[in-house]
Amino acid sequence: MCYSGWQWYNRDGVRQAHWPRDRLGCLAPVGGANRIGAHDQGFSATTQVVVLDESAVEISVNASGLSSLCTLRVNVLSEQFEPLPGLSGSASVPLTKAGLSLPCTWHKSDESVDPIATIGRGNAPERVRLQVVFDGVRPEDGALYAVYVKKATVPPA
Repeated sequence: MCYSGWQWYNRDGVRQAHWPRDRLGCLAPVGGANRIGAHDQGFSATTQVVVLDESAVEISVNASGLSSLCTLRVNVLSEQFEPLPGLSGSASVPLTKAGLSLPCTWHKSDESVDPIATIGRGNAPERVRLQVVFDGVRPEDGALYAVYVKKATVPPA
């Protein structure tokens, strides 16, 4: 974004302001564990129904303020707000570092980590909700700027 000086100010030159992508608004917990909105699973926000055209998707977030004291995880829920096995709760790997397009991952049964949420094909319905949960000792440190859902890019076999 560029602009010129104010009329009553020196008008020569060009002024410039810049900020990281998606930083004009955010969702952030307010206060600590004793505040309204807190519950035993931390602070959370849930989307409206998301209709997925693809059965395998990658979910990523833009977030700041994450650390070992403030983590963020994404749970995949059914349209009726039921957690989907393998894509929510303890299966969801907490994010502990801030950044852009941070991939959300889930533990598989063999304890490896999978960045692809397989939805549909019997594993989950195609109409889902995403629940973003801030956890940790200081959840109020975190901020969520964007959640991205895109078709999974599966490497050729």
